[in-house]
Amino acid sequence: VPYNPPYSFTGGIPIDATSDDFWSSAIDIFDFCFYGQKYNKILINSNGAITFSIAGLVPGGQYTQGTPVGWNLQGVGAIPTAASGGVTNLSIFGVLQDTNPNPLAGNPPDQSINYGVFGTAPNRVLVFNIYKTVHFQCRAPLTYTSQMVLYETTNIIDVYVKDRPTPSCGWNGRLAIIGLQKDATTGIAAPGR
Repeated sequence: VPYNPPYSFTGGIPIDATSDDFWSSAIDIFDFCFYGQKYNKILINSNGAITFSIAGLVPGGQYTQGTPVGWNLQGVGAIPTAASGGVTNLSIFGVLQDTNPNPLAGNPPDQSINYGVFGTAPNRVLVFNIYKTVHFQCRAPLTYTSQMVLYETTNIIDVYVKDRPTPSCGWNGRLAIIGLQKDATTGIAAPGR
């Protein structure tokens, strides 16, 4: 898909930008089909993941609202994987990497992690933005910006990466993932990612 993000990177509903490596509260969305199952709630995290596997809301849900999320991608290898760390099940990775949204981490003043549901049924979209956020233990100007867009009815997922400089600090092996994972045996990464 040519790089042409359809929505602004700013202006959505912000997630807590002071807590690093935590799942959000449950977010209501439209019915979205992912690996053959319909979901209408998600969790997001500042490391660039959306998950449908919400404990207490989805049968067999694995991840609890407001709790820590993994960040270590070293030793994970390719997805799908059973390795622990930042890779989660029933998830979309729109540049999954270890970030630090805390303003004290050296982020620029206009840094933002936000989301929004836009449009009217049956053509709504979920937009999840990570805007000018530093990689953990790195400082600006090494920020990254990406946008994930999920489309109601078609169940299409677009990932737009504006910039993802390879961190010069070397933290977490400079690793990142773009792709989907249902479970330890089913998933796909973007070519070369």
